[in-house]
Amino acid sequence: MHQDADDLFRLKIHNKEIPCDTVIIAIGQTPNPLIKMSTPGIETYDFGGIKVNEETMETNMPLIYAGGDAVTGAATVIKAMGAGKVASKENIKTVHSKKLKYIQEEET
Repeated sequence: MHQDADDLFRLKIHNKEIPCDTVIIAIGQTPNPLIKMSTPGIETYDFGGIKVNEETMETNMPLIYAGGDAVTGAATVIKAMGAGKVASKENIKTVHSKKLKYIQEEET
């Protein structure tokens, strides 16, 4: 991963570069206590885990998704990967539906 002159991060995955404006590197076994302080308004459990809709992994903040140790605390990598897949699919569905709605509104 490197940052270019436009302040975009570039992740290299399987020889393909993906430009990103934000990258969250998640390693750990417990929710980071800084999450609540650095993300005003995000809802968390008493133990610090981020509250999410368990079907979509979306937090109380629109288009903000979470999974893995940040939600559950220590758990298996398989469970974290599953949550990540759900979150990414839901994010893509939401973004595409908003783009479609925006395009339809522009056309009228």
